[in-house]
Amino acid sequence: IAAYLVRRGWQVRFTEDLDFAGASAKARDAAIKVGRVGWCALGVVYGIVGVLVVYAAATYDPQKVAGLDGALKTRAGQPFGTMLLIAVALGLAAAGGYCFFDARYQRR
Repeated sequence: IAAYLVRRGWQVRFTEDLDFAGASAKARDAAIKVGRVGWCALGVVYGIVGVLVVYAAATYDPQKVAGLDGALKTRAGQPFGTMLLIAVALGLAAAGGYCFFDARYQRR
């Protein structure tokens, strides 16, 4: 799922669900940029959680299974964890910004 989300964002496939007929070029470009970052960030977040679930299954330790908050807390303790958390936060904010474009230009 994580790879699918990153691929959908990177290849700008999310625009298949949008109708930019009444949109300005500026709005269209902004929606594509914000959407690309947002979809890729969602893929990264899903990937982080997925890796921790697979790791917990491989080590037979159910205590290591964590949701999103546990996964991000685990990454925060890593050498570049703070930078990763900032990047994820900005990406998720972009995903939220894309939701406004999605609501406005949704293909009906």
